Amino acid sequence: MKSKEKTFLRCVKAAMEIMPGHFCGMLLVHMVYAALPVFGIQMSRRIYSYAQTSGKVPQPVSMLLFPVLLYTVYLALMKGYVVYYQRVSIQFGGLLEFEKKVKRKLHGKCNEVDLLWYEKPQFYNNLWEAKVASINIYRIVECGIELLGTGLNILLLSGYVALIHPGFFALIILTAVPAMARQVTEGMLRSRRKRRLAEISKAEKAYYECLTGIAYAKERTVFGSFDFLMGKWQRTAEKYQEEEYKIGRFVLCVSAALTVLKAFAVSGIYLFSGMLFFDGKIDYAGFMTVISATLFLQSQYMELFSDIGSFSSFRLMVKPYFEFMGIENSDSHVTLGEKTEFEHVGFSYPSGKRSVLCDISFSIRRGEKIAIVGVNGAGKTTLAKLLSGLLPPAEGKISCRLSGGVCVLFQDYQKYELTLAENIAIHETVPGSPEKLESLINDLGLRTVPENVILGRAFGTFDLSGGQWQKTALARLFYHNGEVLILDEPTSAIDPLHEKVLNDFIMQQTEKEQTLIIISHRLSVAKRADRIFVLDNGKIAEQGTHGELIRDAGSLYSRLWAAQVSWYQEYSEGNQKQH
Repeated sequence: MKSKEKTFLRCVKAAMEIMPGHFCGMLLVHMVYAALPVFGIQMSRRIYSYAQTSGKVPQPVSMLLFPVLLYTVYLALMKGYVVYYQRVSIQFGGLLEFEKKVKRKLHGKCNEVDLLWYEKPQFYNNLWEAKVASINIYRIVECGIELLGTGLNILLLSGYVALIHPGFFALIILTAVPAMARQVTEGMLRSRRKRRLAEISKAEKAYYECLTGIAYAKERTVFGSFDFLMGKWQRTAEKYQEEEYKIGRFVLCVSAALTVLKAFAVSGIYLFSGMLFFDGKIDYAGFMTVISATLFLQSQYMELFSDIGSFSSFRLMVKPYFEFMGIENSDSHVTLGEKTEFEHVGFSYPSGKRSVLCDISFSIRRGEKIAIVGVNGAGKTTLAKLLSGLLPPAEGKISCRLSGGVCVLFQDYQKYELTLAENIAIHETVPGSPEKLESLINDLGLRTVPENVILGRAFGTFDLSGGQWQKTALARLFYHNGEVLILDEPTSAIDPLHEKVLNDFIMQQTEKEQTLIIISHRLSVAKRADRIFVLDNGKIAEQGTHGELIRDAGSLYSRLWAAQVSWYQEYSEGNQKQH
């Protein structure tokens, strides 16, 4: 099957899955609209016949009223189609509803893809392109229906004019040539312009965001980069304007030349019909009908070839949507059981040049309390994503995974622009366990946060400190309380004075049968773990209990422990002097 046909059929299938009733109704409307002009031309011909006959023999006005009334109905229907159907029903009704529903499907796909896709820089470009392309499904199906309706309309109207005189059929077909040439040429130029301007437009928007976005505001002020960024934006905007003007001028010249050619073609119709009229081969009503039909057909030709050009353009623009929706996840089957087992697992990010994890082998049984420690950059966060099943291994295999729900507190936990309760009970419209929610808020010292107030700076009026946001994320973890709990740097934003309190809270909240995996560069919580894995340069350098590892004075763990104990003592002494 040809690419154009395949794309169109895929769009039809997608459109019918989303809004079948709407597109069936659209098809019906266009079929009725295709027959209307023939009806209108017939009524106008009867009016012209009445005028011709009345010029010779006076006719009763009653004979004119009925065709005038029907012609008025025709005009009302045509105006209703242009004004209400195209402007209101489509533009502000069906199109907006379709856009909402197709984006819902796109968002659903984002929820289904492997986390590994989010580690690929190209993924974000593909996602943006798919979002922009999604609305073109509607446009392609709309173009297909309009092409069918317009083609049928041209066929019916040309056949009607040919009944007046067969010679008109050939002439009307010939007048389509300049209209077709104009639309095809302009369509090609528009497509070329979009390709040339797309990259410049993307850069212009990126620099604009740097100048106005809240995320860049702090560094823009601190580093004084406004003038530099403004220069980047201004040069890009000027380049865009120059390209737009250059292409627009060429399009104007081509359009002017083809408009002249079209005028000559239409003039031929007028000349031929005038000759037939003066030779008495057609009457006055036939002459006026041919002129009216020719003018109407010219507009229909323009619409037909415009739809063809739009269809070709939309067909190219819609491809990113189907490419994104066709993303397939990795098919790595893992057995669920009473333990998690890693066998020589390695991992490297698509955008990275080196392996983050190398030859990782261990097993964790249900109910164990595990600490994974190491310096920053050792690979702890990546290991957390592998443990939670969010990333597949690049090397080795995970032959078994603990069955049951997994809840994760990520190091880069999300700060939702929602109320405190919504931040904690994130997927529940109404908290299913209000008592548990209130208990967590009290235990974590979040009672000072106002209720029913949107948090954050973008939409809210109240923002939390770094420590409060981390406690909120921790409350979210224990509220949903899976059978496996993975905490990645749970106290990174908490000062040492409150770190012990938070560690006690974590241990108290964790039930005996739950598996707890804490990943941290701080070692205070590791002392209470059943086993400790020490990561260094992406490998497990040491493992054992706190007592076993601390006895070896030369071990990496004991050196880290000594350094952190010394730092805690200095921190404590410094705070005592301040008070």
